[in-house]
Amino acid sequence: MSLNQNIEHSQYHIPTDVLSKIITKALEQVKPQVIKGRGNGEEHKKLSQNWVKYFAEGLEKHYQGKEKNIISFFNQRKLKKNEPPVKEFLYDISVAEYDSFQASFSGNKIPFITRPIWQIESEFREDMNEIARDFQKLISGNAPYKMMVGPLGRNESEFYLRDMTHLARYVTGELYFLFITHPETWDKQIKWRLHKWGYWDLIGDGEIR
Repeated sequence: MSLNQNIEHSQYHIPTDVLSKIITKALEQVKPQVIKGRGNGEEHKKLSQNWVKYFAEGLEKHYQGKEKNIISFFNQRKLKKNEPPVKEFLYDISVAEYDSFQASFSGNKIPFITRPIWQIESEFREDMNEIARDFQKLISGNAPYKMMVGPLGRNESEFYLRDMTHLARYVTGELYFLFITHPETWDKQIKWRLHKWGYWDLIGDGEIR
């Protein structure tokens, strides 16, 4: 990566304390939707989708005020005029710069992504095969910031950290591994832990009751 690219990417760096606040706020937003003592697979899926929505919106909001147009893509995104006409784009969450050009025949404005910023995958199932399947997508991405979201289990997810090391060494850019307790436990409490690739250093954690 060239010096100019490093400078351009650094403008989108989110300090650890700020990233922790974005994570916490998204979980606080979804917490009131949890029904105590109830829950099934479909409800857990909806909770995880809503968490993805709030986290994506939090990342986009953080970048508001930049000179560039910034957008976050996720499954529940509402389509807006003059923005790229897709909801989810390649990853569970994508954050990117976008621009548009005027079509030479129709004269319509055609929005398009100019630079990826974040590429994020999320998998709450405690299944190493599924974690690895989604983690591989981060290898193929070229955003400067990437994150895998996985389940925080009884062993503080040490096995996921250990095994995903085999894949993480092929991921370019800054790589984060965020662990969150499964939605089935959210009626009691929500715990999260954030690790950063290098030595999978623990750089943040929290709890929402």
